[in-house]
Amino acid sequence: GLAKDQRDDIDEEKVSAQNEAASKKTKAKHRRRMFFRVHPSGFLQLWNEVLKVSKMQRPPALVEDLRFEIGSIEIMGPEATEALVGALKPIIANTNGAKSALNIGSLWTSLAAITNPASVPANAMLGLDICDPRLHHPPRTIAPTHSVGSDELLQILSSWLPDNLHSVPSLFDRNARLTASRLLPSQKSINRRKSDALPGQYPSTLPTDPQIPILLLASRSENTTHGQGSWTVLLPWKCVLPVWYSLMYYPLSSGGTPRFGGLREIQQLSFEQDMPWFPGDFPGTKAGWEWELRERDKRKANWEKRPKGKRIEWDSVDLGAGRKGEIGMGWACDWERLFDRLSIPSSALGDEAGTLKVTDQGQASQPVRVSEVVQQPEGAEAPGVIKGLEGAKTSKSPKAPKEARVPKDGTIAKDLAPSKKAKVTQIPSYNLRQIPSPHLPSMSDPPSPRTLITITITLLHRGSPTACARIYRLPTSNPALHSAWLQQVLPPRRRSANHSHPRSPRNIPNKKAHPSDARASLASSLLHPPTSTPHLSSDGIPQAGHPDYPIVPGEEDLIGFVTTGNYNLGEGRGTAVGSVALERVTKEIKEGGKGGICIIREAGWGVGRIARWSLV
Repeated sequence: GLAKDQRDDIDEEKVSAQNEAASKKTKAKHRRRMFFRVHPSGFLQLWNEVLKVSKMQRPPALVEDLRFEIGSIEIMGPEATEALVGALKPIIANTNGAKSALNIGSLWTSLAAITNPASVPANAMLGLDICDPRLHHPPRTIAPTHSVGSDELLQILSSWLPDNLHSVPSLFDRNARLTASRLLPSQKSINRRKSDALPGQYPSTLPTDPQIPILLLASRSENTTHGQGSWTVLLPWKCVLPVWYSLMYYPLSSGGTPRFGGLREIQQLSFEQDMPWFPGDFPGTKAGWEWELRERDKRKANWEKRPKGKRIEWDSVDLGAGRKGEIGMGWACDWERLFDRLSIPSSALGDEAGTLKVTDQGQASQPVRVSEVVQQPEGAEAPGVIKGLEGAKTSKSPKAPKEARVPKDGTIAKDLAPSKKAKVTQIPSYNLRQIPSPHLPSMSDPPSPRTLITITITLLHRGSPTACARIYRLPTSNPALHSAWLQQVLPPRRRSANHSHPRSPRNIPNKKAHPSDARASLASSLLHPPTSTPHLSSDGIPQAGHPDYPIVPGEEDLIGFVTTGNYNLGEGRGTAVGSVALERVTKEIKEGGKGGICIIREAGWGVGRIARWSLV
């Protein structure tokens, strides 16, 4: 009996050990996975930081580079959902997780009537498997209005079934991605199957056809509630081209096909949604600075190819009060000039917690590269630290700097480079208050003079800002000029029909008067026209063009530049996106406001426009 009890105890220990080993295998097998989707220009920065953090974990996390395994397609517009539903045919089969596949597939086809992807729950994610879109090419127009009723569609959007399903999308499985890419048939075999099919019908599916895993992400603009959302399709790299062709050839129910959009179209869409566009609106990053250098060369080339009589002479720009010449390079957002005007505290040049120290690469006599950048761990599209972005010493003459100020090779002359270099950092405006002190000095402390934030600008009256426009704060050294600009903030009072001002009398000749008197009255009216006050509002506030219109502030009140701007048809006025120095707008942020008043002046013009800026 004793031996039997011992044997039972040993068996129980073996069973418990086996259960523990199985549980460990199950935990190791069911490790959670996540995707980091990042702009291509910020991949290396994010990769180095994630790789560094993963090695600190115990057990270490596995990090993979999926740039050539997963591709993406982004589509937006009122008929984006219809085009995707018509091009992506979900596979509804009795496989593993058939219930989830059935529910997700039927849910996806019922969303064809959605005209705005923003109506889908925020950050909604749909994972499903689709068949090869080449088997259904060319796609046919679906009837989105007859898919489901409006009440049923509202019920689907309110309940949102995928939140109750705990199935993992197949796109996270490496084997599923590789299998779909490996089993993708050639175009020749697809054409052979199409020729064997009956006229007007698609070829029948085969068991060997690949199941392409995809992931659909719904996103919306954070600034506007009435803006259009977008769909992002993540799928295996080799399957991007077949899905792309199917999307581009889909006949929309309203006529036509989806249109292809490039970088300029994406930039325009971001501008209309009051969102900054990466990298053009982030000059404090490596990619943003390189973009600025390229655009600077293009604008300079366009300026140089114009005849001298038809191009702006930057040295003769009248800024008022005897000031002549444009501030900095007129064809560029001259951040070097702005940073050269800012006072650099000694604390900003030393070691700081959470920041990178910039050191000289050689002797002070060697030239410094302007486009050289030191990266900082701020995330995918997080800003970097620009090194060597020094400007020349402030010239005593107010004229614009000459061409030799920044040579074409991107270096700064050795006699212009200061002995110490300072950092230039761009802080995301949307979480400015949530960033801890190691990354951003607290608002009670003076921030670094080379810290930029991204803002949106809305003109209060007339005007249409463009890139390279100068952004000023209200004058700080001239109280009279400050008050004059504050008067421009008041909206002009419109006159109603019942309370219209009487018109000035006109010298109209009397019909009953003698002809000689009529001719004398007409001659008098021609020689002495009635006095009038042009460029004056109904409230007596001078408008642009009036002699009493306030002049633009001095260079000491320059706070930034406009990176993107135009007339916004959605807003009915001029809007822009720009970057400003955080040091010069700290007062507005300290007071708890999300913006303030600024003055916008186009490059090459001497007239400023009152505007309101706000954090993104």
